[in-house]
Amino acid sequence: MSAPMCCPSPAMATFGIGTMVAGKPFAEILEDIKKLEIPPACFYATKFVLAWPFVYHTVNGVRHMVWDRALALTIPGVYNTGYAAVAVSTTIAGLITTL
Repeated sequence: MSAPMCCPSPAMATFGIGTMVAGKPFAEILEDIKKLEIPPACFYATKFVLAWPFVYHTVNGVRHMVWDRALALTIPGVYNTGYAAVAVSTTIAGLITTL
């Protein structure tokens, strides 16, 4: 596994464990994050990086359900559904990022 693929998982785990042991309510932790004045580009990029894997996993689940119906099982069909899954995932993650 390459370095960029494995880096978000430890960071997310560290953040999750840190919020559990912080001894503060989550609302206070969010306020502390807002006080850091993170640039909007960095903030939205982080949101996208966190949202995309979850959206891709969901969209790819739909792709597998299509395969379970014995549809798009040719090599071109597999490639086309793969490209569609990436495109739809990127679009939905982008929309989620703007929330």
